[in-house]
Amino acid sequence: MNTTNNEKGITLVETLAVIVITALIAILIFKLQLTSSEQYKRQVNQNQQLNEISYVLKVITKEMRKTTDINSTEDGIGIKIKNAEYKFDENTKTINKNDEPFAINIKEFKVTYEENGWVIIIENLEEKIVTTKIVVRGGN
Repeated sequence: MNTTNNEKGITLVETLAVIVITALIAILIFKLQLTSSEQYKRQVNQNQQLNEISYVLKVITKEMRKTTDINSTEDGIGIKIKNAEYKFDENTKTINKNDEPFAINIKEFKVTYEENGWVIIIENLEEKIVTTKIVVRGGN
């Protein structure tokens, strides 16, 4: 009897093994892509919130530097700079400028007068804190 061994091609087991290994690699790559995308979105959101509170601080300090007419608000939860009044609304987590929303997602807004200057502290819901001190100078 003459049998011929034809070993050209691949078996079903080899095909299934390649499919399973390829599927596992594809799942790992997809998971890595999804994780990277979520991390990117989270960082963009954090940076956006940090930029927002930095902008609020910049606007307030700019207005403070233009005038000497600076006072705490009557209820003590904000600051009045000339004609602009900045107050923190704890219910909506916003800083309002003249009763209009100016910044959102704020956890804390404090303005106090200490040692010849105004200290401003703004903290967002991500617990990022931006602070500054505006020194009041005398002169002509």
